[in-house]
Amino acid sequence: MVFDESHKLIDAARQMYSTVWDEQDAEFIVGLSEVNRRTTGMDELTVLRSQLAEYNRQIFDRLAGDLAGNHTREGSRIEIVIGSMEKIYIRHMAKALEQLPLSYQENSGQKMRMQGLKKRCQELTDKLTVFLNSGNAICWMEKRENGRLALCAVPMELEQILFRDIWSRPIPVIITSGTMSVRGDFGHFKRMTGLSFAALSRIMETSKPSPFDFQSNGLLYIPERMPFPNIRDDRYIQAVMEEIVQIVSATHGHTLILFTSYWLMERVFYGLKEQLSDYPL
Repeated sequence: MVFDESHKLIDAARQMYSTVWDEQDAEFIVGLSEVNRRTTGMDELTVLRSQLAEYNRQIFDRLAGDLAGNHTREGSRIEIVIGSMEKIYIRHMAKALEQLPLSYQENSGQKMRMQGLKKRCQELTDKLTVFLNSGNAICWMEKRENGRLALCAVPMELEQILFRDIWSRPIPVIITSGTMSVRGDFGHFKRMTGLSFAALSRIMETSKPSPFDFQSNGLLYIPERMPFPNIRDDRYIQAVMEEIVQIVSATHGHTLILFTSYWLMERVFYGLKEQLSDYPL
């Protein structure tokens, strides 16, 4: 196996081994289980759908904390603890999810759609089980790009899981990256990814300096009077734009400017496009 760009391995592992329970997972199931025609058993189905929506709302409301409302930016997250009350709601949700497909089939007669609903219910039940047994996991809530909330969990022993699933197998592995070691030392990477559990006889290491002549071709410039980076601070944004104007002018337009925020990039672009009209921007 070959892992390229392997400095991203731990982030990829967190995604692969994490559980994400979106706020709208239950909402989708409630919509999927809607039945147009009325039958004698509809009251039971209506109650189950209503319960599922209410338990879901209660859990997210109780755990949302500072993420509730529209004032919080997407990507924000808070660490959470699944308490006894939330676990009661989760168990109630799991029970409703178990009964929902059966009640739906009785009232709709649509066997094919019932199979899809049953699969969705099982997927959400599997997620609920993770949060019910979250003692060995790190749990947090985050606000997604669509503004909705999501409960997330990742195992605490992720490095042991990686060792079990990858490094303990009798398969040769090449792990390579331009930014994996610190001054030639791979210790941090090995601890984070579980490689430290592997036998020393299986590991060969080499770290090579970059062939690029930074001394002759590169210059690191750090402005000393920049305000603390804060995209909500107009002084910081103004200082960024002033620096950019000077750098672009000094390099005659040969400049690549990187941002951590699309919003800030657009703000700077529209703030400078008239001043930098001599160069395509």
